[in-house]
Amino acid sequence: MAKAYSYVRFSSPEQAKGDSLRRQLDLSKQYAEANGLELDTELKMTDLGISAFRGKNRVEGALAGFFKAIESGTVRRGSILLVESLDRLSRAEISDALTSFMQIINAGITLVTLSDNMVYSRKTINANMGSLMMSLVIMARAHEESATKAKRLAASWENKRASIGKKKMTGRCPEWLTLEKDRMQFAEIPERVAIVRRIFDLHCAGHGKRRIADALNLEKIPTWGRGKRKGKGWHASYIDKILHSRAVLGEIHPHRIEDGKRVPVGDPIPGYFPAVITLDQWNKANSGRVHTGGRTSKAVNNLFAGIAFDGATEIKMTYIDKACSSRKGGGCTRYLQSDRRRLEPDAQIPVWNYEEVEWAFLRVMNDLDWSSITGHGKSDAAKALAETIAAQEEKVQLFDKKIERLTEAVTSSTQEIQPLVAALEKVTGEKTAITAEIKQNRSALQRLESKTAQFAKNIGAFRQMIKEASQSTSLDLRLRLREEIRSKIARIEFRHSGWPRWQQTRFPWLNPNSIFIQFQNGAARIILIQPGKRGEPISIRMVDAPANQQESGKAG
Repeated sequence: MAKAYSYVRFSSPEQAKGDSLRRQLDLSKQYAEANGLELDTELKMTDLGISAFRGKNRVEGALAGFFKAIESGTVRRGSILLVESLDRLSRAEISDALTSFMQIINAGITLVTLSDNMVYSRKTINANMGSLMMSLVIMARAHEESATKAKRLAASWENKRASIGKKKMTGRCPEWLTLEKDRMQFAEIPERVAIVRRIFDLHCAGHGKRRIADALNLEKIPTWGRGKRKGKGWHASYIDKILHSRAVLGEIHPHRIEDGKRVPVGDPIPGYFPAVITLDQWNKANSGRVHTGGRTSKAVNNLFAGIAFDGATEIKMTYIDKACSSRKGGGCTRYLQSDRRRLEPDAQIPVWNYEEVEWAFLRVMNDLDWSSITGHGKSDAAKALAETIAAQEEKVQLFDKKIERLTEAVTSSTQEIQPLVAALEKVTGEKTAITAEIKQNRSALQRLESKTAQFAKNIGAFRQMIKEASQSTSLDLRLRLREEIRSKIARIEFRHSGWPRWQQTRFPWLNPNSIFIQFQNGAARIILIQPGKRGEPISIRMVDAPANQQESGKAG
C-alpha cells in the first residue's frame, strides 16, 4: 500500500475559525480511502497561518520539513502528496513555485490536487505536456491573485494618503491629541497641550531637558501612554523627542513598510494635525542658540555606564558632574547617584564620590586573584538557561502530540468540530510562542557562553590598562578600559549603609558601604569601603559574596 501525505495550509489564523481546515483534511482522507492509500499520521504536515506568497512556508514550517524528509529518505519515492490545490503549495513567483513543484516531482513523489483531481508525476508530465502547462497557469494565477491583494492593500493606503485632507488615515496621533468620532479631525487634549507648550517655553528660557524632566517629575505630572508604553516618570530623552517633533507644527510624514523597515513616502504633509506650537518657537528651540548650561565632553568620565545599579532599588546609577554640596569646601564635583532622583527630585538619596569609587574599583581589579574568578566554572546562569531550554523543548513535544491528537479528532469526527478547531488553533499558537522563546533563549545562551569564553582572556592586558589609566586621561585608553570592564563585569551594585559619612567616621562600628560586583561568568565579590576620619583616605577590602548572591545580582 502506497503512503500518502496530506499537506494543509492557510495564511491567516482567522481561517481556522471557518471550514478551511476541516475541508482540506476531509478531502485527503476521502481520497486515501477511495484509492487504497495509507494516510500518514506521523509527519506533521499542517501550516496554520503561514503565507505562501513569498515562499515562507517553503523556508519554515511543515512544508520545509517535508522537503527535508524527502532529502533524508524518510519520505520515499513512490509516495503521494495530497494538497487541496496548487496554491496551497505555493503562491510565490512562477520561477520559485515551479522549482518547488519540480523538486517534488523529480524526487519521485506524485502530487495530487484534490479540488480538481489532477495527478502530477514524472510519468504524467512526460506523457502529457498539457498537464505541466496547466500547472504553470494555476501557479501563475495564484501568485497574481496574491500580488493583486498586496497591490490593493498598498493602493488603499495610497488612497488614504491622497485623501489625507478629507479623512485621517488612522487613529494614531501624538499623545497630546485624540481622533474625533467622525475620523475627520484630531482634537487637542488641553492639559497635555499645555505641557507641550510649557516644555518649549522652559527650553527657550534656557532650561535643559533633564531640568525640565525633573520639574515635571517633582510636580508628579503623569506621563503619557498606556500599558507597557506608559513611562515611569519623565525622561530627558522624551523631552528631546517632543522638542524635535514636527508633529507639534501639525506635520506628518507618511511611511510604508519595505522589507520590515519604515521608509518615508513623499514629502511631509502640513496641516494634518492641529499645530500647538508656532514655527518661531520651534525654530528657536531647535536653533542651537538656546543656552542650557550644558557642555559637550570629550572624555570618558564614567567607566561604569550601563552596568551600575543602586543596590536598594535596582534602579540604574547616573553619573553627575557638578558640586554635590553647597557648603564651603564640602561635597564632591563628580559623583554617582540613583536615577531615582529623576523620579523623586525631593527624596533623600545618597551619592557616591566618583573618584573614590573608580580608585577603589580599579585598585581591587588590579590586585585581584583572577584565577579564583576564572576558575569559577561554567556560569550558573548558563546552566539555568540550558535547563530552561530543555524544559521548553519537552513542552514542544507535548504540543506536537496534542496537535496530532486534535488533527486526528477533527478528521474523524462526525459531530461539530468547531471546538476542536479552536483547541487546535490555541495549541498551535502556544507552540509557536514557546518555539520563539526557545530561539531567544538559545541566542541568549550563545551570547552568555561567548562572554564566558572571552572573560578569562587578556587579564595581563587589563591590568596594564588599569596601570596606564591611573597616569593618563587619554580618551582612547579610557574607551578601551571601559569596554574591557564590560567584557568582564556583568553588573555592579552600589549598596549604601544608610548612614551619613560623618556618622560612619564618628562611629566606626557601623557597616561600611559596599560595592557588589557580578562577573560575566557568574562569580561575585564585594568591595567594602570604610571612610576614614576627616583628612584621611578611605580603606577598602574585598570579600567573597555570600552563596545566595552568586549569580543573582540582588542586594542583600
